[in-house]
Amino acid sequence: MPLMLHVKSLPEEETPERRSPPAPTKAVSTVLSLLDTTSVFNMERLQEIVFQGLDEEPAVRPIAWRLLLGVLGNRPATWTTDLAGKRQVYEGLQEQFLPPPPEDALFKDIQKDAARTHVQLSNEGIEWMLHILYIFANVHPEVGYTQGMHEALAPIIYVFNIDDAAEWQAHGEADAFAAFETLMQALAPLHLPSKSAPSKTGVQVQMARLNTLLRQHDARLWQHLNSVALTPEYYSFRWYITLFSREFPIGATLRIWDSLLADKRRFAFLHYVCVAMIISHRVTLLHRDADFGSCLTILQSQPCTSATALLEDARKLRDVDRAADTLARQRLEARRAMAAEPRSGPSIRRVASPTHRV
Repeated sequence: MPLMLHVKSLPEEETPERRSPPAPTKAVSTVLSLLDTTSVFNMERLQEIVFQGLDEEPAVRPIAWRLLLGVLGNRPATWTTDLAGKRQVYEGLQEQFLPPPPEDALFKDIQKDAARTHVQLSNEGIEWMLHILYIFANVHPEVGYTQGMHEALAPIIYVFNIDDAAEWQAHGEADAFAAFETLMQALAPLHLPSKSAPSKTGVQVQMARLNTLLRQHDARLWQHLNSVALTPEYYSFRWYITLFSREFPIGATLRIWDSLLADKRRFAFLHYVCVAMIISHRVTLLHRDADFGSCLTILQSQPCTSATALLEDARKLRDVDRAADTLARQRLEARRAMAAEPRSGPSIRRVASPTHRV
């Protein structure tokens, strides 16, 4: 299947000298070389590239996100078959569930939320959102639809809806549904009882993890927030549910999603982005007059740093923990190795019994 990627040139009226289109950036060239194969390509290498961000050439994002979200497999030779199957399934779901019955309560709830979506979508994009969320809720009744899902879907629609390639654009809604299903495999447990702590929801368990990480990396700030009774439940819920899609302008949101989707441990990096988000407001939060209300307002505002800087701070926090984990593991292995060695105690010289002469 041909790779539908385009590196845009300037409009003709802006190029009187008919300049050649700019050369692909390093990221695009690397991705193209990865995918230029009929065999399995290196997914880990793709994750490494996308984790660093695709802002310099966003034209690669539609295909990169399709790969990271499982819409495309890691064998380019099978893409045509893979996509045809997924798109045919979605067409069948459209016939089964659309249009919704008149006065359908679920569809009305989705319409209300879609109208308030933070990411600005085209009219076509909003239509995709209504269809995808309604079908998803009917296909997955155990998850259903909860507020916040529309915000988690919006960046996917934004990226798939602006794709220049005619073939990708024509099937953008079906591909967005497949991508959203994969995304919800990771996010749906946040809405459900936790397997490790059934009395809590998944997101409550994740917020407890955030609280532990904040204490570990900035004990003073953690202590201050606890002194004013401001725990993560009050400010981080929507960070986890929407993957920060409400906190930033669209460009910054897409940059953050590059790293989150490319995370090899599927959103483990999200914890560190949350910690970095809190620490980005450190000076203001630690002001002597900062109380519960003012701290909450601060944490619900846009961070006083760029998305790139925020992600770099999050990466450094993660690397500190990784180094500590590696050191702890090495020490444990050393102790186990020592315990497994046979002990050689001091040699005991046998003393001969005295000879009694008669």
